Amino acid sequence: KNDPKYAKYMKMLKVGMPLPVVQHSMTRDGLDPAILEGDHNKPVQEAPAAVPLKEDPTYTKYFKMLKLGLPMGAVKNAMERDGVDSSVMDGDHNAPVSAPKPNVSSSKKKEKDTHRRTRLHWETLGQVNSNSVWAALADDEEMEQIEIDETEFTKLFQVEIKSTPTAAQSSNSGSSSRNAVQVIDPKRANNGGIILARLKMSYEDMAKVVDNVDETKMTANQVQGIIEYMPTPTERKSLRNYMKSGQGDSEEKFEKLCECEKFMVAMISVKQSRMKMRALLFKLQFRGCIQDLAHDVFSVEKACDELNNSVKLRKLFG
Repeated sequence: KNDPKYAKYMKMLKVGMPLPVVQHSMTRDGLDPAILEGDHNKPVQEAPAAVPLKEDPTYTKYFKMLKLGLPMGAVKNAMERDGVDSSVMDGDHNAPVSAPKPNVSSSKKKEKDTHRRTRLHWETLGQVNSNSVWAALADDEEMEQIEIDETEFTKLFQVEIKSTPTAAQSSNSGSSSRNAVQVIDPKRANNGGIILARLKMSYEDMAKVVDNVDETKMTANQVQGIIEYMPTPTERKSLRNYMKSGQGDSEEKFEKLCECEKFMVAMISVKQSRMKMRALLFKLQFRGCIQDLAHDVFSVEKACDELNNSVKLRKLFG
């Protein structure tokens, strides 16, 4: 990686250019792209003068099969049966065969990653067009003058993985920091908690808004989101029984409830809360409904006027 001959391509990799793009640039410059697939910390081993693939004694047998007219698929099957890499036939037959990729996993045990990195989503380019942005970057002389701050890249795109607590530790910490679901279905409680967290209002204020059918405090989307979590008759009964149970005072028992259950308890205090909630939603959606109807009514009126004033229609009926 410190070889001046390859410094340009190492910088291209640091900038984030895909490996095939950098290898294409090396091929264009007359260098062996397979070098980048090895260990960048080891010195470059200059390969001896390579023989073209079609003149390589290892592959002579298979090129004879091609000359005899056998299809490429049959030749590849024969190569695989003999334990030879058949993918070399997809390349340039006049170029030397590239060295096989080193099996890093077998020679070196993979170290456990201690950092979580931002995922980059791109598709690998097999061939770079001359008018693409990657080709333009490769030909840019200022690329060699770019200085990459690896410390800044680390701060922006990766974070250290912290050790996860054991089950016992998580249960002890969770019991003191998070309220447990007491009455309703846990999945319903969790989904309701997510919806309610978007409303920056106390449950007491929500109850007042619903009781007064006040359309100035919430939007139609917010009301439509929480109307699904109005307490059912069964949940009302269970919550009332819990709040009236003899263990602790009402305020203490209320704090032990999850967020969705607290909302339900607040709605229980509102008479006909479900009907009022639907009335509130109707008031919020009323103007939009009127506008939609007005557009349709205008279209009908316009059509009636055209029929009424149509001379051709009168002649047809006459």
